[in-house]
Amino acid sequence: MMVVKPGYRRFSLTPDTVWRYPMDKLLLTIPEACHVLGIGRSHLYALLGKQLPVVRIGRSVRVHTDDVRRFAQEQRLGPPRAGKGRD
Repeated sequence: MMVVKPGYRRFSLTPDTVWRYPMDKLLLTIPEACHVLGIGRSHLYALLGKQLPVVRIGRSVRVHTDDVRRFAQEQRLGPPRAGKGRD
């Protein structure tokens, strides 16, 4: 059983909330953006400010849903990387 300190809220994504976030929210939190993109938190932090712009509101860091969609589209349409086994 998880104990949540008073004043703190536990973050959880349910199937209902996951699909609601991209359409209803303008800005995503870091855990929400990670879940939508299907990547880990440290990978997302490595992308922030370089390939994925951030919105800062006070001490909070948010990612705009349009930027998440644009980033995913760029990854899909990006040029193939040179590597072994590719023609």
